[in-house]
Amino acid sequence: MTLGRPEQSPSQLLDQLVETVELLAATAEEQRVWSVDHKVPIDELMQGFTDIVPMWINRLREGHAINDEGELALLRLRVQFDAYMTHRPDLFQNWQVVADSSEWGRVRDLAQQALRALEEPHDDNT
Repeated sequence: MTLGRPEQSPSQLLDQLVETVELLAATAEEQRVWSVDHKVPIDELMQGFTDIVPMWINRLREGHAINDEGELALLRLRVQFDAYMTHRPDLFQNWQVVADSSEWGRVRDLAQQALRALEEPHDDNT
């Protein structure tokens, strides 16, 4: 727990995670506008997501905030980003690449799959 700030519930963490995934599923233009408005570079669109998934996944699972399919969808998206950062850093250099590359299209598809999986009901007894 952070001093002066109450720990967030799994439900609150999930809400924040869904917002992040929604941004990854958005069009390149929506992502560009968000990035400019928030003064966040292209690579940090991905970095925020890849940072929070490993930190939050256990709390989300233990708090019954996600089901197995939601967890797997998040991990698939994270693995894809990790591969791109390692092998295709050029994908994070300009907005034209974000708009036109098949790799960013794949990211958007995986993010949409993750959103659908996160909307699925989960069993509170698992």
